[in-house]
Amino acid sequence: MAPPAGRIVVRNPADYIRLSALLLVGILISVLSESLHRSKERLALTVVELQRSDEMLVESERRYRSLFENMSDGFAYCRMVFDQEGHPINFVYIVANAAFAAQTGVQYVEGKKASEVFPGIAEAHPELIEIYGRVSLTGQPERFEIDANSPNHRQPRH
Repeated sequence: MAPPAGRIVVRNPADYIRLSALLLVGILISVLSESLHRSKERLALTVVELQRSDEMLVESERRYRSLFENMSDGFAYCRMVFDQEGHPINFVYIVANAAFAAQTGVQYVEGKKASEVFPGIAEAHPELIEIYGRVSLTGQPERFEIDANSPNHRQPRH
């Protein structure tokens, strides 16, 4: 006689073990499927957050680039060069804005040493190298002006 619909009849211990294993596999598949679904949702959310973060970064870079390029103060970002004893001796222009070019009379300084752009600068204005070295080492900003009409001033090399 067949068992009623929806009922399983276990006739021996081996059937019981097979049935238990089958149920455990079904439960495991269900748990893994739910876990995979949640992981996919988290991953999708992470991707959206990364895209939003990238968009915000691009916009921020655009704003600050515009500010940098359009500010009236001459600005140059430089990397200091130190001698073996740790004394500042030169600097390399990383980037400079248009106002810097207008105020100094030099363009396309990126990647060049100050001594290449302004021959004799260390001798004519040693305070400039000292100030830049101090700012580089301490991280404390300083505002200053150099008198380009001083007798020691040499014209920039273009």
